[in-house]
Amino acid sequence: MTSTVTVERLGVIDSGETAVRVLNAVGGLNNAGDAPPITTVLFHDESDPQPWFGREADEVRPLCADVEQRSIDDVVACLRAADVDTLWLGAWPDDERADLIAACAAADIGVVGPDADTVRRVADPDRLPPIGDRAALFDGRPLRRVEVDILADDHGTVWNLGGRDVSVRRRHHSLVAEAPCAAVPDELAAAICAAASDLAREVGYRGAGMVTFVHDHTDFAVTAVDCIAPPDHATSEERSGASFIGWRLRVHRGEALPEHEPAADGVAMEVRLLAEDPDDGFTVTPGRVALLSFPTGTGVRVDANRRVGDRVDETDPLLAIITAWGPDRSVALTRIRRALERTAVVIDGGTTNLSFLLALLDDEQFQRDEVDPV
Repeated sequence: MTSTVTVERLGVIDSGETAVRVLNAVGGLNNAGDAPPITTVLFHDESDPQPWFGREADEVRPLCADVEQRSIDDVVACLRAADVDTLWLGAWPDDERADLIAACAAADIGVVGPDADTVRRVADPDRLPPIGDRAALFDGRPLRRVEVDILADDHGTVWNLGGRDVSVRRRHHSLVAEAPCAAVPDELAAAICAAASDLAREVGYRGAGMVTFVHDHTDFAVTAVDCIAPPDHATSEERSGASFIGWRLRVHRGEALPEHEPAADGVAMEVRLLAEDPDDGFTVTPGRVALLSFPTGTGVRVDANRRVGDRVDETDPLLAIITAWGPDRSVALTRIRRALERTAVVIDGGTTNLSFLLALLDDEQFQRDEVDPV
């Protein structure tokens, strides 16, 4: 029988909008009142003494030692000094993530998500269950890309939150995400989602994960499993109405997921507004926020917590994640385009990709969902 874990002081090693969403989700759990309240402790680099994303935290502390010299022992010592009993671990070097999780476990600090052994297994493509024919697909053709979110508890339940198309990309990040995947035939979409759930069960996954696939409209293959499962994708939440960050924390406490995942309906589209110059190879353009104004309206959600005066630097150019929901793709597309048209943003000394996003949404191929993967 799975034991119940009490979370009293949650350390958050994360940044930007993802950190804010975690802090807000903890506030939602505290308001629910069905478990002891959680105190949040946000850790940040000493180079940024007043991080804008720490405004919602109960406590803000520097993560000891310079980032270039910091060891895992330093991090654990910092967590223990803050009396943290649980850690939310965001982005961290891939080759150190499992070791840090193991070191936390040895120090009796729980980490939300899969354990160290699972992280090591899914990080090695040779140890993943064979899914699809990678050799047949990776022949130089442009391939569509699909991400599937999963959430698994200790009681044998695996939620599959459906796939989203993230084929329109810049470097390692999607510019546009769309759920469900309009460009994927229903039978193929069902097979991809089933494969993600089967993989989670086979490796004994616990917590949230993001399984990435590529496909050519007929065949598919898994390319990666992301144990960070960035919580900045709002498409699943907008289609289901559920708070999946909250459920990740509940699973860590030992709660069982309901047998079936929340039903999803409609179409959700998401764009990332970035302080980047599309005319200069999407170079990050740092500066201070001089104007930031977003619309409100039916079916529109904006995740943006920077304020006027906050600095944008090279490491975090994300200004906002704007999501629109509609009963069908046409309505969702219309709503997200109107939301962008009513967005006003000025970065002193910089620029944004706002005009690029509007041009992309206006593209006839995109509107027909025939845009080439990039």
